[in-house]
Amino acid sequence: RVHAIPNGYDAADFDEPVAPAGDGTFRIAHTGLLHTGLGRDHRRAAGLRRLLGGSLGEVDILPRSHIYLLEAVDRVLAEAPELRGRLRVELAGALAEQDRAVIRTDVVEALGYVPHRDAVRLLRRADLLFLPMHDVAPGYRTRIVPGKTYEYLASRRPILAAVPIGDARDLLEASGNALVCAPADVETMTRLIRDEATSALANGRRPDRAVPGIERFERRRIAEQFASVLDEAVGVPARAPHGAGAAPPLEIRPQA
Repeated sequence: RVHAIPNGYDAADFDEPVAPAGDGTFRIAHTGLLHTGLGRDHRRAAGLRRLLGGSLGEVDILPRSHIYLLEAVDRVLAEAPELRGRLRVELAGALAEQDRAVIRTDVVEALGYVPHRDAVRLLRRADLLFLPMHDVAPGYRTRIVPGKTYEYLASRRPILAAVPIGDARDLLEASGNALVCAPADVETMTRLIRDEATSALANGRRPDRAVPGIERFERRRIAEQFASVLDEAVGVPARAPHGAGAAPPLEIRPQA
């Protein structure tokens, strides 16, 4: 038998109060690695393999980078010039040379590697969290859920999720706190960013929104799941879960 135990988040990381910046700037934040070089290398390899009669499973890694996000931001500023100077993209994480070469706009702040505590603060101060994934051909379904997804949800901030059909998309749509589009859908990204930024700057930023059932992904719960699998394997009676009955599980309804 196979037991699937997901990644998660540490609740203690979110105990410290974090106040929004309050400086009239709409912040889009991303934490973790970007994959510009890998995505371009993969596209070149895929093209060569097709010429030789093979394939790489019809996967496009380049949307896991910030390329389409920055293209959308450029369009937003062209369509709504009043947002210039009031829109910022904050990238926290180690950036390779090809990642930095894509940054050609003054709205991007490349923070580089930051301690985890600072990364969590960045998420909680942001107005919108960018979650990109690779793209797949029609008819394929992804099973991967990026590890950062759980901390994004635990931060209670709105998420701009550029993700394909699959487990991550189901989880994010069930959360009720995500704006979802296809990985390379720049047009939809542009509209979502423009609408969110315009609304936040006119009416104030969206309030934090707790995701019902997110507690099932707290790492103490995850550790208990792992322990119960080991207990079952050696015949130890089942133990009561931590915080049982505290919250209903997050209901996920996969798409066809």
